[in-house]
Amino acid sequence: MSKEFRVLVTNDDGPPSEAHSPFVLPFVRTLQTHCSWKPRSETESSPCFPAASPHPIVCSRSVFLPATQQSWISKAHQIHGDIKLSYYDPEGGTVSPIPSENHHWNLLDATPGSTSIDTLSGTLWD
Repeated sequence: MSKEFRVLVTNDDGPPSEAHSPFVLPFVRTLQTHCSWKPRSETESSPCFPAASPHPIVCSRSVFLPATQQSWISKAHQIHGDIKLSYYDPEGGTVSPIPSENHHWNLLDATPGSTSIDTLSGTLWD
């Protein structure tokens, strides 16, 4: 019997880029290869995380990144203003205001600390 986990992948470097965040995309691809990514419930579809092995990891929206590189303030928390959510296509490198089959990574216009706290508190991940 295997356990099911919810996994949050985040960083303080923003979306994939050669200059600032070259490792997040290969890291997520490795997780997808070696784990069975499933949606939170069996009724949800999740075209972005196909099953690849018998080790289930429950995670329908697993990648939450700050929208820009912010290593210098990675522990800072945003206390004013709205946090804007957009969706990133990790294969095409494009951003969309609405999620789609390709735009399934979440980008937050927030500090890395706020990205993690808001996601883990359930503000965005429920």
